[in-house]
Amino acid sequence: MTEVRAQVQYLRIAPRKARLVADMIKNLPVSEAESHLMYERKRAAKPLLKLLHSAVANAAHNNALDKDKLYIKRIIVDQGPSLKRIRFRAQGRTALILKRSSHITLVLDELKGKKVKTLPLKGRAVIEGKAERREAVAPKGQVKIPQKPIEKQTKRPFVSTRPRLQTLGQKVSGFTKRIFRRKAI
Repeated sequence: MTEVRAQVQYLRIAPRKARLVADMIKNLPVSEAESHLMYERKRAAKPLLKLLHSAVANAAHNNALDKDKLYIKRIIVDQGPSLKRIRFRAQGRTALILKRSSHITLVLDELKGKKVKTLPLKGRAVIEGKAERREAVAPKGQVKIPQKPIEKQTKRPFVSTRPRLQTLGQKVSGFTKRIFRRKAI
């Protein structure tokens, strides 16, 4: 088996945030991982997409591998050094702010003898024998969801939950009496 590696170091995104996106593309074929990253809204998706393109270019140039047969074997997000900054606080104190960075390693491998099949599991592809637990989604047109007719809602008069505040000069009772009591009385 021919493994292809690509790395990005000192990426200014916290590892915890980068792992959320990295776990999403683990064990996926390259083409599907690429489409996931293109439409992901998290900030870590763009550098991971560049890293994936770099790894695919390495595989094509250095090892003459076909892009369609590659899948993501491993993706490791490690913590890099943290930049230390201070924030001024009350009474002359300071608080430490850590601006964390990440080192990301992506390992691609070629599929030999394995088939990549896309299952109706929310559109995720699964490599033979590596299926994860997910909720299955039925294909369109097979399951009809019974729909209830929309009922007209009748307008109800507005009822306040708070007692009405009375004008000055009248007797005020209960809870509102305590709120509006003057200290001099």
